[in-house]
Amino acid sequence: MAGPPHLVHVFPSFATGGMQTVVLGVLNTLGGVYRHTILTLDGRCDAAARLQPQVVAEILDASKIRGLFARRGTLARLSPDLLLTYNWGSMDWVFAHLLHRLCPHLHAEHGFGLDEAFRRHRRRNLARRLVLRRVDALVVPSRTLARLARQEWGIPPSRIAFLPNGVRPLDRPTDPPARDRLRLGTLAPLRPEKRLDRLLRLVDRLPPLPPVELLVGGDGPERPALEQLRASLGRPERVRLLGRIDDPASFLADLDLFLLTSDTEQMPAAVLEAMAAGLPIVAFAVGDVRQMVAAGNRPYIVPAGDEAAFGIALRALVERADLRALLGRANRARQRRLYTVDRMAEAYDRLWRTHLATGRR
Repeated sequence: MAGPPHLVHVFPSFATGGMQTVVLGVLNTLGGVYRHTILTLDGRCDAAARLQPQVVAEILDASKIRGLFARRGTLARLSPDLLLTYNWGSMDWVFAHLLHRLCPHLHAEHGFGLDEAFRRHRRRNLARRLVLRRVDALVVPSRTLARLARQEWGIPPSRIAFLPNGVRPLDRPTDPPARDRLRLGTLAPLRPEKRLDRLLRLVDRLPPLPPVELLVGGDGPERPALEQLRASLGRPERVRLLGRIDDPASFLADLDLFLLTSDTEQMPAAVLEAMAAGLPIVAFAVGDVRQMVAAGNRPYIVPAGDEAAFGIALRALVERADLRALLGRANRARQRRLYTVDRMAEAYDRLWRTHLATGRR
């Protein structure tokens, strides 16, 4: 193959989100080692703004490409050396490629929407069982997903590549400015499965002292409903919906405590970024979240959906600055030991090169 290997990525959306953050971390770390074409199936490409200049990448709006043969023709014209598809939203393109394979093909599953948070759709699971066994590898970021792929989709363990997510280290100010209230926060696209409505209500129930405020970073379709909910709270002044965050590091460095109330996650990049920023975390035990954080933080990762337990854990950390500092240091140390972007990029590079070596088919 002449020049850098050509990787074609098919995303349901290239808007800002956890899956996109993971891929951006890999691409930005590896730089110009590969040439990338990124197809965005909804036409959104917000995440492209975070690509570093050294990354050789072209973004294509694939929202108007319809039909199996049109998709197959597009892939043939792009002539990839390796095809990478992501999540259920790209499954039509998985079918199109398997119609007549052009190259090695890896499919990644990073999680589910609210419609499959608790139970997968029977027809989708049937399709996954039939199709995903025919790709060269299924890439998953969590042990929870790896187990599900084996048990529900019948994927042989030898075809599952478990690649944990990783993030860059973040440094908090050594002498942060004094504030008159504790800053709680979360960073998430405003989608139904993130259950930010629940988060707003839980923070509203905290006692008046010590004073707190909740900063919600992110944008999405749930924003109007969250604005309406905020206005109805007993203490609406506690909540600030900040919209899109272009600098997650600065946002997280300004927090005292990170919160996660999602119904479904796998290995959320936002939790890893919060760990990297030296933050303690209160969250529901979804996906691999409990295993991700430091041992001392695990009592504050409560059973999924148990709002009473979440409230108790939240209040405990709100009232203990010394404990927040201790857990934050432990989380930062764990992230730097296990979940670095360099370690993640090396694992992806190794996987990609392994399958590129099999050549075009």
